[in-house]
Amino acid sequence: MTSPRFLTVASLLAWSTTSLLGQSAGNFEFPNLSLGTGTYYADALIWYRTYNSGSGLDGWTVENGSVDLVRHTTGTGSLGSQSVDLNGLGPGTLVRTFATVAGQRYRLGFDFSGNPIGSGIRVLDVKVDRQPLAQFTWDPAVEKNSFEVDMKWSQREVTFAATGPNTIIQLASGNPGLSGPQIDNIRFNPVNPVDANTISRFESPVLSTGGGTYYAEAQIWYRTYTVGAVFDGWSLVEGSADLLQHAAPTALEGSQTIDLNGVGPGTLRRTFDTVPGLTYRLEFDFSGNPIDGRVRTLAVRVNGVEQARFDWDPQQKKNAFQTDMKWERRGVEWVATTASTVVELASVASGQSGPVLDNVAFFLAGRTDIEITPAVLLSWPIPTWGTQGTILEGATSASGPWTVVEPTLKSTAPNGTVTLAVPASPDTRFFRIRNGSN
Repeated sequence: MTSPRFLTVASLLAWSTTSLLGQSAGNFEFPNLSLGTGTYYADALIWYRTYNSGSGLDGWTVENGSVDLVRHTTGTGSLGSQSVDLNGLGPGTLVRTFATVAGQRYRLGFDFSGNPIGSGIRVLDVKVDRQPLAQFTWDPAVEKNSFEVDMKWSQREVTFAATGPNTIIQLASGNPGLSGPQIDNIRFNPVNPVDANTISRFESPVLSTGGGTYYAEAQIWYRTYTVGAVFDGWSLVEGSADLLQHAAPTALEGSQTIDLNGVGPGTLRRTFDTVPGLTYRLEFDFSGNPIDGRVRTLAVRVNGVEQARFDWDPQQKKNAFQTDMKWERRGVEWVATTASTVVELASVASGQSGPVLDNVAFFLAGRTDIEITPAVLLSWPIPTWGTQGTILEGATSASGPWTVVEPTLKSTAPNGTVTLAVPASPDTRFFRIRNGSN
């Protein structure tokens, strides 16, 4: 991607804007517990208040059990000062219904940690339309997080295809006791379609037709590559990696994936053209080589700075090459500071079994630029235009300066597509839509 996206009206009709529509679906900043509605717990330097079944919290409802709203007094909240512990007097469940379009894929993201008080694994179950979708775990003994110093927040997300006009999301604690999974900064938005040339699927070379070794016990073909090898635009710059071909249909798309541990941990690197100030997103399907029981850890680095770590525990996930790899979609976002950005995907797990990846995608997030002819009707899938702070701007050139344009809403289709009339102007030739918070 070499520049901001400019779309014709025809291509605009199929464009879905992920970050532009990203609903802040819960940051839990109200009520402010320090103003008299909470109880102060001096040992952890927090305020807390327990909410029982039927209570409302920032658009979510406590469906069963109880949860604790927590106010961090030492700056250890993820977004703002407050978060939610899904265990109050015991495990609790938050529920919320979102308006959706059948067939459209959606992403639920949130910042994840665990109440560090007491022992035991914190377990978070995510359900869509009351069916289990994903489970996330947090071990305070391993993470060494604390309310007082650092909660070690980590981004988690799931994606799914909606089946109807409304989708029920449940976030439930899966562990007993008074200390549970801690969540904040929940986001819910449609998934952005990604250009095919930005996706690395690792389908070439085909290992079963030459160059691969068959491992019958796991029903996979594999081939080990060392520094200098290139996979779909990604260069192996450290260590080694294994290209895998699944004999059973357990790859998420196609039949091949990549294990970032060959004879040991490896690092993939790729340089992307970027525009300073714009937000970019890297997404990938994530699993772990299930051979032996150690935790697989993937580090994502941008220009040498680690952005996120993702862990995979085969003993907990119970994935297998032969039956089900239990894929999860993961992603990171950042604001570009240079005209080119170096991205690295690195295994930090020892041994010959590491994090396994597929469908690695890089794309512009947070803003979409549009080239159109003024005074025409524009249609694109933006449900509830204007209610999420979406702004239309116009300029005489692609480089700006940009000014706000006030369109007229002409119609809204049953599928959520809106049609806007843009004011005529002989000088305004370029338009873009963006989130008002960007």
